[in-house]
Amino acid sequence: MTTETPVVGDTPGDVRFRSLGVARLALPLPFVEAGNTVSVYAIENPDGSLTLFDTGLATEPSRQALERGLAELGRKVEDVRRIIVSHGHIDHYGAARFIRDRSGAQVLVHPADADKVSGHGARETLLEYAGYLARLGVPGEAIARIRDTHRSHRHLAEPLDEIEPLVPGQGFRFRHFTATILPMPGHTPGLVCLHVPEHRFVLTADHLLAHISPNPLLELGPGGEAGKFQALVTYLESARRLGELDLEWILPGHGAPFTGHRAVLESLRVFYEKRQAKMLRALASRPLTPYELVALVFRQGANLDLFLMLSEIVGNLEALEARGAVARIVGEVPYRYGVVTP
Repeated sequence: MTTETPVVGDTPGDVRFRSLGVARLALPLPFVEAGNTVSVYAIENPDGSLTLFDTGLATEPSRQALERGLAELGRKVEDVRRIIVSHGHIDHYGAARFIRDRSGAQVLVHPADADKVSGHGARETLLEYAGYLARLGVPGEAIARIRDTHRSHRHLAEPLDEIEPLVPGQGFRFRHFTATILPMPGHTPGLVCLHVPEHRFVLTADHLLAHISPNPLLELGPGGEAGKFQALVTYLESARRLGELDLEWILPGHGAPFTGHRAVLESLRVFYEKRQAKMLRALASRPLTPYELVALVFRQGANLDLFLMLSEIVGNLEALEARGAVARIVGEVPYRYGVVTP
């Protein structure tokens, strides 16, 4: 006879927050780079119902784990009255429709990520990204692999049209505290955190993780490349704002609650500083495309997701451009970047 692994978190941080009506559910993911689980938070409302901060995937293992975790708390899906989606990545909103259909829950998403959750413009987005990736120097067969990977993930989330907008500074009253929506764009344009200043903690989703780089992803704007979102540049500004907050605990989107948010932010700063220094060394001999930089920066590239690696390269190139260290060679396609000589 086998015993199923408990879904409700049991670390010291988890135990502490259950006394405040916040329970972490560790739901399964098929993504090794995300630690194989996503942290979904069930929060008690004043009337005894629940709010979920994120939902996990729409897969059967994830839905079963969600139901099992709620049962461990003496709850069920029908107790959920509100879903706050931290951002529009499938592991964070994938099961929202399943939960809404069972419980009638209200689903709230920041407007900047609403199209991701609704699935609007998915075909057009794929076409825009294919053209942009080609301009980054990515060969056609690699673009096809990225497109196929994207399509293979579609079943992991169910699109949802009936969503309501989250407003910066919007407050929510829970049984034991009041929390405020804190926009922290970077990982996506519409990522939000849930801030509880009274108890000095924040639910950060993927904005800050203890052992995983948040890796702000390539994000084209509504007008395609012309409106491109500068993910890492924006993320670093949001990270600076998080560092200014008086916090004791971080409740992340992957893994258990942790303390010492400023030390984690500093380690991220050093990580990006080293990554950019490595890129500058690679560019010192000649201008390179972002795709060429992938092979030079990621020696283990064959084992990693190309889109994630390109996202990191482009994000760091934009950060280097912002400080005047590199520049794109005017008129060249595919794009090449070179070091700016003082």
